[in-house]
Amino acid sequence: MRSSLFTFVAAVCLASSSLVGCAATEGDATATETSNVEESALPEAIVIQQAERVVSVKVGRDGDVLGGVVKHAFLAAGRELHAAWERAEGEASCKTPWMETNGEWSTLGLSLVGTDGAEVFALTAAKPAPGEDEVMSLTHATEITGNVGPYLFLAETSGGMACGAAHGSFSRTASIKDLRTGDDVIFVVTEEAAAKARAELEGKGFPGEDVTLAEIVPQLDEDAHLTLAYRFEKAAPYVESDGRGNAYSVSAVIDSSSLDAPLPAPLEPLRTPPPAVKAYLATHPNLSTTNPIKGWSTK
Repeated sequence: MRSSLFTFVAAVCLASSSLVGCAATEGDATATETSNVEESALPEAIVIQQAERVVSVKVGRDGDVLGGVVKHAFLAAGRELHAAWERAEGEASCKTPWMETNGEWSTLGLSLVGTDGAEVFALTAAKPAPGEDEVMSLTHATEITGNVGPYLFLAETSGGMACGAAHGSFSRTASIKDLRTGDDVIFVVTEEAAAKARAELEGKGFPGEDVTLAEIVPQLDEDAHLTLAYRFEKAAPYVESDGRGNAYSVSAVIDSSSLDAPLPAPLEPLRTPPPAVKAYLATHPNLSTTNPIKGWSTK
């Protein structure tokens, strides 16, 4: 086994013919592609970008591309992991005393599998099929919003219309997973961020309601230095919902770079990318302008 650092970079990009590729979204609910690479042959880095599709490319210590295209790859705890979505869909039926209609439902759960295709962690589960006369329509999905070091950032979204409801409903539930264990991770955010969110949402939502931290999304500049976007929610009437999070809420997004505070303790050491990421950026300068970096993880 090689003892050298093993690094993974995730990026979102425009269409490109180069073998570098992006973070996964619910739109990429295709069969998982896995690589059959022996651990002894693992490279220093894997770069991911997304244009029309998601690809991952192996990168060497000096930033050179080693080939071996895979999809949705992550590296953690000395192993290579791949995202695998479980999709279920069907017809939805709704019958009330005043109407009868048929619609559709779909659901998308996310797991991480090894290079042999065997499940390692179940991150989010596909929802069970709705019952008769339960919904007119339903769409549920899981999105990968980024990764930093051993941390994977997710958003689980749902939207649809309950049977007989006066209007649709939607929700967005964010979580952070440890790629080494599959466990949930909670980061403590500075009170300064909440204070800024309160000020931004003053006069919006229900009077007297406080803000709550709803989502953290990693952001990286052209040199892959880390900042975070903190999204706070405040309860609000349905008609005031801004669609950025859950129904019956309004949101404010606070950038960590605007705060006089460090990042959450586990993320502060990851503010600067490791050498393999820096080397890749140095040898692929167009990446920083046309293909923004989305995240990275290490062995």
